[in-house]
Amino acid sequence: MSAPRSVSRVLGLGLLLCDLLACAPTIRTPLKQALPSVTGDNTVAPGPCLGEPARIDLGGPAVSGALADLDGDGVKDLALAVAGPGGGAAVFFLHDGQGGLKQSMRVPIPQTPTAIAAGDFNNDGLDDLVIGADDPPALHVLLARGRGEFIAGATPLHSTPAALWVARLDGNDTADLLALDEGGKAVRALLGDGHGELTEGKRSGLPTAAQPAALTLVDADRDQILDLAVLGDSRRDAAITLVRGDGRGNFSQVLQRRVVGSGARALLGAPLAGDDGHDLVALVDGAGPGAGSPVAAVLVNNGPVEYSAVGYFVPGPLGDATLADLDLDGDLDLVAAAADGGAVHVVPGDGRGGFGPAQSRRAAGLGASVVVLDGARPTVLSFGPGSQQLHAFAVTRCSS
Repeated sequence: MSAPRSVSRVLGLGLLLCDLLACAPTIRTPLKQALPSVTGDNTVAPGPCLGEPARIDLGGPAVSGALADLDGDGVKDLALAVAGPGGGAAVFFLHDGQGGLKQSMRVPIPQTPTAIAAGDFNNDGLDDLVIGADDPPALHVLLARGRGEFIAGATPLHSTPAALWVARLDGNDTADLLALDEGGKAVRALLGDGHGELTEGKRSGLPTAAQPAALTLVDADRDQILDLAVLGDSRRDAAITLVRGDGRGNFSQVLQRRVVGSGARALLGAPLAGDDGHDLVALVDGAGPGAGSPVAAVLVNNGPVEYSAVGYFVPGPLGDATLADLDLDGDLDLVAAAADGGAVHVVPGDGRGGFGPAQSRRAAGLGASVVVLDGARPTVLSFGPGSQQLHAFAVTRCSS
């Protein structure tokens, strides 16, 4: 890959790769539709639960994970960026589509990995991987060639990426990257050329310092250009700040700021209310200053920069989180890791922006990050810097 300082290398690699808390409302701003979990309807069918986890030793802490079809069989697999002495490795697990995982390859990385993401960066229909690294800052790119084979290269960066998001940022049909600077004070676009090369764009300062879990991309103003949503703490408030994207990978104009409680944890964007709106879920430590119960604040997007809000008590404090249809009912459910690595929580969604009662699965040695492998039998995966194991939870139907 081209760069001002060439550290590029190309290698041919053959890789085969509940303490249950009722979700009571804390905010009663009207939503577009009545929510069963807000109005007290307890007739909702039992949601998804998690079984006992299978444990896999990683040989080091996993700092980040990504879902990608590594072996070309049409099923998403797992790629982890694992830290280790003198560098790290990309560790690959193949998924059989039924919840089974098998470790494949470890690809050494000469630097300390900080983030990993998956996308098609050369428009060949195959999942590629990008791995952020430190000392010095760099981006390692693994371009898929099919049948588990990749070509690897590295490009220097101006700053270490603490997190990476794959999106189309500049209006064309090629995949780009958004990188969060170490320290969480700025983001930078890495614009793809459709051939596997990425070029650093301008630095966009954030309205507040953000953790990797507290930033997401949404089309808040519905202009077909992605905007930035940042959850951060300001004085005693946790607030979501929406920053307009300009269609060239830059973010500057603040569209809106909404206080959602106190103690910022994580922010997710997804269509939760059964339409094409870019809805948001903010996980915070409390409904306001001094409030002791963690809250999931749901903002349903009704139109350009127009949101209705409602909040639910959740188990916590929480760390990372994701949204996935665990019980295959067509509605997205909230999956969150406890901040102390002691549990994974599942909060079933009702498809209208509401959530039902939470279920918790406790286990020793969990990480504070979670991802979900889709399939006929979805699997919740827990890992993180505080653990040297991957925990795989099978999803079951809760008993009524």
